[in-house]
Amino acid sequence: MTWPDGQQWRALGRRYRKALAAIFLVLLAVGVFWGSIDLTAFEAWANEVNPALLFLSLVFLPMATFPVSPLNLIAGVRFGFWDGLLFVAATIFVQHFFAYYAVRVLPKMLLRRIEPIKERLPSNAHTDASVFASLIPGAPYWTQLYALPLMGVPLVLYVVISGVLHTIRSATAVLAGVMAEDFSAIGLVALGIYSVTLAGICFWCGKRLTRKYGQAG
Repeated sequence: MTWPDGQQWRALGRRYRKALAAIFLVLLAVGVFWGSIDLTAFEAWANEVNPALLFLSLVFLPMATFPVSPLNLIAGVRFGFWDGLLFVAATIFVQHFFAYYAVRVLPKMLLRRIEPIKERLPSNAHTDASVFASLIPGAPYWTQLYALPLMGVPLVLYVVISGVLHTIRSATAVLAGVMAEDFSAIGLVALGIYSVTLAGICFWCGKRLTRKYGQAG
């Protein structure tokens, strides 16, 4: 693999300058206004959440298009980083198993929304398609979840590759939940750097696969 040169990085920055600016403004706003936000009630509530209910919510709500990041954040508050990440990982692998078979009963409206994501994946290589679907920038989690079973990717390959990559990506929200209990400006900067770095790696890997298979990016 060849790392992008300076010209490629500049082109990447120009293409995604609005997204980078939005991330910067969000981080700046959080840093400025965080001190006025009282998280005590939220932390107390999250620490009392029934683990079984949270597990089921993490498995099934994202399958119904519910955003997964808030649930991962609650897991971080409830269990801490490593235990929270293991908890989330378990829900992701169970979720992938159910999602693999749930595609057979998806409403046509949802299938139409998944089709543009499916068309971007390399149809002639299931392993690369599994990586690409998990890293593709800007795609909602639930569409990533269903696209691979619709392509006919084998269950084991789907669960292992997609499950591992989504577990890695979930670490950001879990860590944010941990930090909510002991916030610091340095921690916020570190979280921002981690998030941007992870997003950059996802984008880079996705673009490599796009070039490799000649798909629309």
